[in-house]
Amino acid sequence: ITLVCTDEMTGGENSTPNPVSPSLDDPSRAQKQPVEEESQTIAASEELPIALRKGVRSCTQHPIGNFVSYSRLSKDYKCFVSSLSLAMIPKNVAEAQSDPKWIYAMQEEMEALRRNMTWEVVKIPEAAHLVGSKWVYTIKYKPDGSVERYKVRLVAKGFSQKYGIEYLETFSPVAKMKTVRVIISLAVMKEWKIYQLDVKNAFLNGDLEEEVYMCMPPGYEEPGKCCKLRKALYGLKQSPRAWFE
Repeated sequence: ITLVCTDEMTGGENSTPNPVSPSLDDPSRAQKQPVEEESQTIAASEELPIALRKGVRSCTQHPIGNFVSYSRLSKDYKCFVSSLSLAMIPKNVAEAQSDPKWIYAMQEEMEALRRNMTWEVVKIPEAAHLVGSKWVYTIKYKPDGSVERYKVRLVAKGFSQKYGIEYLETFSPVAKMKTVRVIISLAVMKEWKIYQLDVKNAFLNGDLEEEVYMCMPPGYEEPGKCCKLRKALYGLKQSPRAWFE
């Protein structure tokens, strides 16, 4: 067998170059190709309509401040907005205790809970699980925008309760809207008088059957003491059912 070498096999001067070999032999050229393709893609995207371009960060051409500002508000609404800006709701007890208005509101809430005999202060039992408590601060406004009162409510952290120990059933029946509509329709047909009432702090009137121990309210702690709840408190899982019963 006789082997014959040609120019194409030996890579002579007349041989046809392999288009793949340069990229394999020269790694720098292989790295330049994606960059060139990316630049071509960017240039092509700039020629597309605005709706088809990729999102590009740019300045706002029509800022909302040119259309909505304090200068465009009416006088009555300016007073309302200014009162909202001045009244600050505290985020924690430390901020509330720095303002006499919130201190007075907290004292009123504590006195109301004592009069209602919501709990009794006892020593922390051994191996007892304590439910946490926190203050919730809100501001009530009058129709004209002025502050009516500073309201504070003590709530229990019901998410830390243990099922089977600190609560059992939580279901509370609620009237359906169909029933309410039927009663109102009958009242209109029979010309009956309808009376409506609102029970203030309704959940605080429900008696607890379970034994629940709660941490002392923040800012009113006593060493080694806790609250043994006698009545339901906002935040407990069984509060709606206790109020219904």
